[in-house]
Amino acid sequence: MKKILISGLLLGSISMVKAQNLSLGPVVGVNHSWLTGTGDNKSFNPGLNIGGTLTYSFNPNWGVGGDLLFSMEGVRQRNEGSLSSTTRDAALNFIRVQPKFYHFFGNLGDAVRPKIFVGGSLGFLTGGSTKTTVASNNESADVVTKTPSKDIYNGFDAGILGGAGINWRLGKASWLTTDLVYNNGLVDLSKSNANWQASRSLSFNVGLTFPIGTVNPQ
Repeated sequence: MKKILISGLLLGSISMVKAQNLSLGPVVGVNHSWLTGTGDNKSFNPGLNIGGTLTYSFNPNWGVGGDLLFSMEGVRQRNEGSLSSTTRDAALNFIRVQPKFYHFFGNLGDAVRPKIFVGGSLGFLTGGSTKTTVASNNESADVVTKTPSKDIYNGFDAGILGGAGINWRLGKASWLTTDLVYNNGLVDLSKSNANWQASRSLSFNVGLTFPIGTVNPQ
């Protein structure tokens, strides 16, 4: 009986391994980012993100994984006054670790597979500078100050994310991935006690994934 049980467990383990799908590849994208608690008059603030993505499909319709990204974020805004205008351009460069939980629609052998996902986002501030320009209306010289962002903002960020995308089959187990991701920070980034400033971003990423584990495409 014991031998039968052990044999059954081994066969079950082999079956699970054959159904595993572990893939890895590069990802690159663009994002629009901003900070809460900084007032109105925010402008479009584009940035780049680049890194790698890992996906493990433990089931034809479910998987886990995540991204490791270098992400250029921050906020850009302009405030007009009666005597002067102030432009603030804060650049925050993060290394982001983003674990995700996926649901894939359709069947494993389909050429196109939509997906949705939720997860978390941990950010580690690596650099960037904050530039403030004050221009007076009497045509005097602008006053420009430039400060390292690490002097103004905390070095750690944490939040949640969600999104949707489509995987396009390129080969037996290779995919072109397209994702739209919303990141919602839950941590106060400002070192000042004046305002709670949390990160926000909307990203569109494109990636390529290639198998690095056993795959059953049936």
